[in-house]
Parts: sequence; structure tokens; C-alpha cells
Amino acid sequence: MSLTESPQNRLLWSLAIAIFALVFYRFQFAAPLENSTHNDFKHLYLGGRLLWRGEDPYLEESLRAEASEVRHPDLRYLNPYVYPPFTGYLFGWLGRMDYEQATQVWFWFNQACLIGALLLLAGGLSGFTPLAKTAFLLGSVCYSFPLYRAI
Repeated sequence: MSLTESPQNRLLWSLAIAIFALVFYRFQFAAPLENSTHNDFKHLYLGGRLLWRGEDPYLEESLRAEASEVRHPDLRYLNPYVYPPFTGYLFGWLGRMDYEQATQVWFWFNQACLIGALLLLAGGLSGFTPLAKTAFLLGSVCYSFPLYRAI
């Protein structure tokens, strides 16, 4: 692929970028912020709080007691804590915040990591024009289920 493009190709790549950007916004920003149970996050948040105090997150009654102490609607329905202790310790610093604040910090941290990863990948894609590279990278993550699920 030539690194120079015709005006028609630039227009098509720009259109693709605009469409991918709208899809990305809808599925990676608007939808998670509107309605999400933070399923994985809530367990890591509670488990981290317990582990940092030296308590056992694998006991159902401990997890439920911690959820009732936090008192947030997302925490009404819990699954067992199934994550390795290391992950709980990594999330422990978020447990020092209230739940709403922690979910926002985690959401934006996920977004920053994704953008950082895309910037790293962009450097490795040689032979593509900047517009083609941007369209490819944005298109590859606009429906990213792991990002949506993690938050």
C-alpha cells in the first residue's frame, strides 16, 4: 500500500473512522456509563477491600457482609469470589474509595490503557497511511467485549 492516498481513499478512510468512532463511543463509553452492573469489578472491589484487611473473600458470608457495608445497588447480587488473591490485592487501593468513585476511576483507567495499547500498536503497523492505520485500530476495538465487560 502506498503511503500517499487519493482524495477518494482519504474520504473513505475518514468516513470509516467517523463510523468506528461513533460505534466506539456508543459501546465503550455511553453504554457502560448508562447501565452496567460492573459484574467483575464489583467482586474484585469487595475482595480487595477484604484482603487488604486480612480477611477471606472466598467465604460467602464475608463477601456479603462487605457488600452490605458498602451499600450500593450493584452489590445486591453477588457470585462467589473466584479470583486469585493477587488480583484482589491489586484492586485493594480502589477499595479505599467509595464504590461509585472507584468504578469511575477503573472505567477511565481501562480507557487510558486501551488508548496506550493502540498507540503502541500503531507504531508497529508500517506500510499503512495514518488514516488507514487509525481506521484499522479503531475498528478493531469498537466492539471490544473485554473492555466493556471489565468495567
